[in-house]
Amino acid sequence: MRSRIREAPIPWTHDGGPAFDDERRVSIGTQFVSALAALHDFAWQDTPVAGIGGSRNPDRTALDQVDLWLGHLQRWSPDRVPMLEIAAMWLRENAPVASRIAITHGDFRIGNFLEVDGRITAILDWELVQLGDPVEDLGWICLQAWRGRSPYMCHFFEREELRDRYATLTGHEVTLADMAYWEAFGTFKLAVMHYGATDCFARRGFNDLRMAGMGAQIPRLLLQVEAAMERAS
Repeated sequence: MRSRIREAPIPWTHDGGPAFDDERRVSIGTQFVSALAALHDFAWQDTPVAGIGGSRNPDRTALDQVDLWLGHLQRWSPDRVPMLEIAAMWLRENAPVASRIAITHGDFRIGNFLEVDGRITAILDWELVQLGDPVEDLGWICLQAWRGRSPYMCHFFEREELRDRYATLTGHEVTLADMAYWEAFGTFKLAVMHYGATDCFARRGFNDLRMAGMGAQIPRLLLQVEAAMERAS
């Protein structure tokens, strides 16, 4: 019997258009949001997961993340980056208070799951998992980088439907304003990651040309950081 092919759908289409037809978009998208809701609803407090790190103070979740990624930037870039320093200031000034603390995946998006015959079978890339504000994952889903020209977040749902489906599954209401804040943070974080890739290629001896390619995307990402802050203001 021929084995079924496991695929990791990616956001980058040849023309920047949709990654799925409408039927697959809704079917896989529903599973995608359900998987995130299940992760966020997991009762982690009396399990080994309680030791994974992150922020348990609802007042500090956003601030701690901004400090973490600004620290990474300072290690990875030999030069100061004005746009990202301005973004860090804005993110601190507008930091929301988390309504709850949950396991956050940190990189939950199209491209980071496997699907077989229209069924999601695995969630990938857990290296950024931590305790924090679960809305961070919703904001990450909304990044421009994961949708191209599509009106759908991660090629699945518009912002309002993503919010509403998540609220129905978890029983936790989420505001578009909080999602927009975390989208701005996520764009800042993604830009810092690209500086990390540049550092690996230019100064640390990594010869992976994908890292050089990420460095070439930095100007576009800085513009997306500015646009995300404007959207959230």
